[in-house]
Amino acid sequence: MNTRFTTRNLTAWLLYGLFSTAVAVPALAQDASLLWKIEGENLAGTSWLYGTHHLMCGEDFLVPDEAVESLQASDALALEIDMSDSAVQQQMMQLAQLPEGKNIADYIDSEEARETVDDFLSSHFGAGLDHFGNMQPILLATMAITAIAECEQALQSHDLHLMQKAMAQGINIKALETVEFQFGLFDDIPLDQQVEELVSVILDPEAGREEFRHMSRLYVDQDIEGIYQLINDDEFWQEYGDVLLDKRNQAWIPVMEEKSGAGSVFYAVGAGHLSGEKGVINLLREAGYTVTPVTTTGQ
Repeated sequence: MNTRFTTRNLTAWLLYGLFSTAVAVPALAQDASLLWKIEGENLAGTSWLYGTHHLMCGEDFLVPDEAVESLQASDALALEIDMSDSAVQQQMMQLAQLPEGKNIADYIDSEEARETVDDFLSSHFGAGLDHFGNMQPILLATMAITAIAECEQALQSHDLHLMQKAMAQGINIKALETVEFQFGLFDDIPLDQQVEELVSVILDPEAGREEFRHMSRLYVDQDIEGIYQLINDDEFWQEYGDVLLDKRNQAWIPVMEEKSGAGSVFYAVGAGHLSGEKGVINLLREAGYTVTPVTTTGQ
């Protein structure tokens, strides 16, 4: 079935999907695990790294028991951004807008393609380019993929699930980066390239649907190396993955060192950030920390 969303839900949670990416560099083979233990000198105790699937079909949704137990044993949950803060969600709504006077429709040369995009948005989200045309096109592309996913059960978010568990347990929620930093990454991607990605998703929904399903299968198998390789094959991410992934991974390491120096932290980030030469696992190891996979048995 097609799942409908409010603009607030889309902006608040689909944004995560934009950054679960990898770049075209040789991958370092990693064990098939979503949960990793972080240990080392100058850390207050054991911290944890968990790869999330920001949005996936409900029938495929899983959170291993070991991940929940590790979260409950931690002093804090660190997400990419702190989605528990309503002010952050409002800020995302504002930053999701294009500069005044710009509209996606102006960057689609073909009238037929414009009509197709307009009809798609109207059909799935209740409004067309008149309403959504001033939003970041790469965000709309992610919205489009979730709309064509054809889930049997409603889409769910690991990040939201973990955040709710942390809040119920009174566990502090922290952020690895700011909303301004995330949206600032769009400035490095030409607007016409973002629009081209949006149009390609809408004009060929079956390709986007199959990639979404493939990604979900890899995630269920906890195959972070396979996720890395799948995204690595995408031409758009080969060109802009350094902007959307590398800069963020590298910026997170000193933040993680500081937070884990003060207490045990459960880090939940998109699974696409984990593997690869410039993935979080390898960067932590290069910084001198011991990062080992945790075998999980159930959910």
